[in-house]
Amino acid sequence: MFKILFLGLGLLVSSLSFAALQVGDTLPSLCWTAMDGTQICSDKPAQVHVLMYNAGYCGPCNQEFSEVIPKLNGMDTKGIAITSLSIAGWNAGEPADATFLGEWKAKHDIPFTVATANRNELKLFDEIPGIPTTVVTDAFGKITYLSLDFTETSSDELIAHLRKSLLGSQPPP
Repeated sequence: MFKILFLGLGLLVSSLSFAALQVGDTLPSLCWTAMDGTQICSDKPAQVHVLMYNAGYCGPCNQEFSEVIPKLNGMDTKGIAITSLSIAGWNAGEPADATFLGEWKAKHDIPFTVATANRNELKLFDEIPGIPTTVVTDAFGKITYLSLDFTETSSDELIAHLRKSLLGSQPPP
């Protein structure tokens, strides 16, 4: 795979040295600061993890939460660790501080952990990081779902994937 850059009338071709994490890869251990100041990490064993990267100023992020939260509230999320990871506040470049996190949680009636994340983490998933980004890992830390944007069907796809993941993480009866 090559990256092609156009410079005026010239053409520069360089090899792509970036290797983004993909479905099937193991997520490295990541830690964030929750709204209450505690540290939370992605490597808690035996749980399905949902990491929803967002920012307050991001229209698609707000749309995603408006659609996903009611659907999550309608399902049994036992065995799933869901985390809203804000990279910025209501304005681009503004930090996602405790005040913003509280407002974000209240605005979307978020029933799970809300934390601040470093924008650079998004580079794990895409060379040009963007939001919203949603990542699901299985109980062993393997990425099973990765969405680098939000579309009309994203919330349904995420919920269907979580239901399937929960079935797959349960021992047979």
